[in-house]
Amino acid sequence: MAAMQIDIRNGARLTSLTDASGFEWLWSRPDARRQNPGEAFVDAGGAEECFPTIAGDPDHGAVWRREWELEGATGLRCRLPDATITRHISREGDTHTLHYEVTAEPGYRFVWALHALVVAPTELRLLVPGGWPTVHWPRGFQNPERRQDWPLVHGTDISDVSVNDGTAAFFLLPGLDQIELHYAGHCLGLRLVVAGQPHGFGFWRNLEGYSWDGGPAYRSIGIEPMLGANPDIAAAQRARSAAEVPASGRLEWDLHISTSPGGYDHPPDEGGIR
Repeated sequence: MAAMQIDIRNGARLTSLTDASGFEWLWSRPDARRQNPGEAFVDAGGAEECFPTIAGDPDHGAVWRREWELEGATGLRCRLPDATITRHISREGDTHTLHYEVTAEPGYRFVWALHALVVAPTELRLLVPGGWPTVHWPRGFQNPERRQDWPLVHGTDISDVSVNDGTAAFFLLPGLDQIELHYAGHCLGLRLVVAGQPHGFGFWRNLEGYSWDGGPAYRSIGIEPMLGANPDIAAAQRARSAAEVPASGRLEWDLHISTSPGGYDHPPDEGGIR
């Protein structure tokens, strides 16, 4: 049976996600600095909640560094001065459903992601519809974006993570609702359900091109369901591409995480599958 572990004291981070066989999907990079409140963001792996921004200030948002409160039997809540984010988790079979709610003044704008760093074997396969618009920011999120079609960006098949080529870059697949990862008979599927908000999936592709703390570069793959169309809230606000709390003062969405194969609808002959 699929299982999930959570660190309430450190931002409600998902620290483990296993399938029925016990296969671990989340990459981990433990760091003692993560236990110290007030430290700068530490790339500790797992799946981080990023809100109300991903990039920019504060780095990776404000809620990863806080202890979340219990909310009923299945929920956790984090209060910021101008907004509250709540997450409830339920499970049915091999699928966990994360139900989110943000309450704030109508018109409050934000960016959100579940910043999930997954295991990164060289044989990992990403299933995305071929030709899907793919956005990247060669000179940073405050600068103009470039758009190409999955999986080719500047002539490189970015779905191929088999070689540590010394590069690291973030890509956004705007409007994408679901994605699948496959490795050695194991499958991880993520499906985002939200109405009337800019959304998509971010893809962090670090093939020994980046090191968080200036040490030796390492390998990490991030799959990030997102609300908003730019990871930086300041840039998203300027472009009017941030998520926005409606007149009700409440915005809700769901993220379904499945560890059983065949749960999503990308046919095997569809382009863009490595």
